[in-house]
Amino acid sequence: MRTRGLLLAVAMVLAGGAVPGHAVAAAPGVGPIIPATGPTTGGQVITIKGANFQPGATVGFGQVFYTAATYIDSTTLRFTTPASPGAAEGPITVTVVNPDGQTGSDPSGYIYLHGVYTLDGFGGIHPDGGSSAQSGGAYWSNWRIARSAALLPDGSGGYQLDGYGGLHPFGAATAVSAAYFGWDIARDIVLLPSATALAPQGYTLDGYGGIHPFGGAPAASRGPYWPNGDIAKRLALLSDGAGGYVLDGFGGLHPFAIGAAFTPPVVTTAYWQNWNIARDVALTPGSTSTGVSGVTLDGFGGLHPFSSGGPVSLAYGMGSRYWGKDIARAVRVAPGSTPTFIQGWTLSGYGSVDSFGAIAGVFPPPFGGPWPNWDIAVQLMLQ
Repeated sequence: MRTRGLLLAVAMVLAGGAVPGHAVAAAPGVGPIIPATGPTTGGQVITIKGANFQPGATVGFGQVFYTAATYIDSTTLRFTTPASPGAAEGPITVTVVNPDGQTGSDPSGYIYLHGVYTLDGFGGIHPDGGSSAQSGGAYWSNWRIARSAALLPDGSGGYQLDGYGGLHPFGAATAVSAAYFGWDIARDIVLLPSATALAPQGYTLDGYGGIHPFGGAPAASRGPYWPNGDIAKRLALLSDGAGGYVLDGFGGLHPFAIGAAFTPPVVTTAYWQNWNIARDVALTPGSTSTGVSGVTLDGFGGLHPFSSGGPVSLAYGMGSRYWGKDIARAVRVAPGSTPTFIQGWTLSGYGSVDSFGAIAGVFPPPFGGPWPNWDIAVQLMLQ
């Protein structure tokens, strides 16, 4: 009888059933991952939070083979990230497999990026999410004159923009001249997708809406201009660099063309007549003059997706933190986002970086808000 009972139990296990009198362990729950971003070269030690982890658990990282993780306890694993295949940026599915064969995963738990940085109003550049520190750049102690900054496409460096229009290289970037106004009217900077450390090309934006090329970039045309009306806020370029949009403080998006390219399509998003509350705009990767999508950010933290193809919503309908006061400052869209699946991060003036869309969790301290109740962060750089 004992033999017959044992054979019956084995048969039930092979068929996927439970053995009578034996509890079945719960499947692992995965997320958040801390840090949630890191370099494409790998080698970053991350903490995988969750539930029901077992000693001997292995981790699958995107398309990379499963490897052993360091077991801390049933809610925590440690893991060293592999290099991204082909040095590609983008979201990674993180899967945990327990020795009993049960699995759990976080489909966008980690994102490979060249770098993520916060710019403060004095010019300080602060690495986020495990990014490497950047050297150089300008710093104006107790003078809040830094207005924006942009990374080179390979993340090796970039430029700070001061309010007068000066450009200040950091990292591997080299010096370049740009429009200089001599008074506080410069507002934003973007770099073309083809820009390199030795051949930087891009545009600066003044508060009237003027778009100024530098580094030999083609002229911009057919954009907005408000003489003596300091209402232009941010620039956003299409993925192919053929044009883009200027965001005004009321939420309006105004297309412009670069060189002889076609003007991008008109898009409609949230608009606050005569209320200067719009703070930033980010376009979805792959946006071109034939199809564009993205998201705008208001000062309270509200996110407003848009698309030339019609109404859209945020991925999984999940929004970032809503402050209820004017403290949200920047928004960036993550690689892998699509017009119907937009995800990314927002930055507050306190320096907190919060996720939205399908990305779970936030950047860990001190990047979760290094300057409580001090509105000093001005830009989130992501590449």
